Amino acid sequence: MQYLLSDQVSDLTKIYSKDIELVSISRSKSEELSSAAKQILRPKMNTEVKWQQRTKDQDLPTRRLSESLKNDKAAIALAKEISSTNEILYDLLGCNEIEVRLTTLSAPMCPKFHADAVVCRLLTTISGIGTEWIREEDVDRRILDDLEHDEEPLKTAKGIRHLEPLALSLLKGGMWQQGFGGVVHRSPHDAGMRLLLSYDPIFSN
Repeated sequence: MQYLLSDQVSDLTKIYSKDIELVSISRSKSEELSSAAKQILRPKMNTEVKWQQRTKDQDLPTRRLSESLKNDKAAIALAKEISSTNEILYDLLGCNEIEVRLTTLSAPMCPKFHADAVVCRLLTTISGIGTEWIREEDVDRRILDDLEHDEEPLKTAKGIRHLEPLALSLLKGGMWQQGFGGVVHRSPHDAGMRLLLSYDPIFSN
């Protein structure tokens, strides 16, 4: 399995290649999102806002974030980001519904390496260190499947990678295709405060 790092959103279509496990699109720093993140992280309190919506509903993100964050300026900036990403996922995947989650983290949400039992998931770290992941060819599945131990599931002389902050990173899950168990990843350890957006496309039968 291969992966693709790019700065072109159109390259997200490469996720349809059977030998591509992850596509990550880097983006320039956004002062608007940086300001929103500072306002949300300043109280140093963990917050989670999660909802399911029609992918093309551009009003719901603003309403949900305004209600939860009590900060209209930050809510508007993040809602704009969410609506833009939802539009990309709709065009790419044709998913009519999506689950969106905004999370502030002061400790790892998923401290152990794992793969998600979903079709795919898109992650964007708005502030802080990006999600850690391991290339499929570098994963020691024997260690990964041993739930009794916390050893990093790495083959000898292989390393852990990080997704870039602000990147649109689309990870195949275990339900994407036969023969691939999904991208192995975890929350970074000792990363300080983070603001993370995650998107789970929902596919109707």
